[in-house]
Amino acid sequence: MLQLVSKIDREGKESLDGGRFLDWPSSENKEAVHAGLQSLMVMTFEAGKELSAILGDPATTEICSVAIGKLRMHIPATAGSKQAAALLSLSGLVDQDQANTEILAKVGVHKMSTFYGYYMLKARF
Repeated sequence: MLQLVSKIDREGKESLDGGRFLDWPSSENKEAVHAGLQSLMVMTFEAGKELSAILGDPATTEICSVAIGKLRMHIPATAGSKQAAALLSLSGLVDQDQANTEILAKVGVHKMSTFYGYYMLKARF
């Protein structure tokens, strides 16, 4: 968690270095990749907060709480990406119904990767 918290900038944006990738269909859309990584960071710190609380580690629980607050200050655009919209929705950064209406439900399954389609379907039901 300490390494990941160092990858959040002052505005609350994830600044993960190295290979930036969500899936092949969105790999060329840098804004969508950022939105997905921002969402994954929120979900990571939420899981870290829960686990550290269970393990009785209040220092790490606090680090995760602060990180979540910072990350929630920055809500990236979906960049027209179903993958980004799905992850933003799952992380609670955007409203699920709005993401569905504006991005996910348009043109059926077109432009949705198999993995994210399954994951979003699983999360909704």
